[in-house]
Amino acid sequence: MTDPRQRESRLGAEAASSENQPGGDPFSSVPEPTHAGTDDTTADLWSRFYNLPSTEFIDGYGRGYQDGTDHGRHLADDEQRGRGAISGAIAAQMAKRGSFADLCEARGEPERAARSRQILADRGIS
Repeated sequence: MTDPRQRESRLGAEAASSENQPGGDPFSSVPEPTHAGTDDTTADLWSRFYNLPSTEFIDGYGRGYQDGTDHGRHLADDEQRGRGAISGAIAAQMAKRGSFADLCEARGEPERAARSRQILADRGIS
């Protein structure tokens, strides 16, 4: 039977080893895996993945962003021109119809037409 004090001292020695110290590497005895067909280790792949993007990538990204912004601006301009054309057509159609008072007269509502003309006169519109 093992003396419990010897067992505790052995466990204390293991805990004091460099592998178990803060900042120590508990997996230092495990070999770094390599990937099939390459000499790259996992650390090499991660460092390559996290490196800053190349200048070509940044330039391409900037050009793509600018092209997208320009395209969106052209779409918005086209949409605004379309709205202007529709608004102009509606305004022209309304101008041909005549005033609200004239429409009321045509429908046989002379009191309403008179009230409309009076409101416009009070407001200084006609």
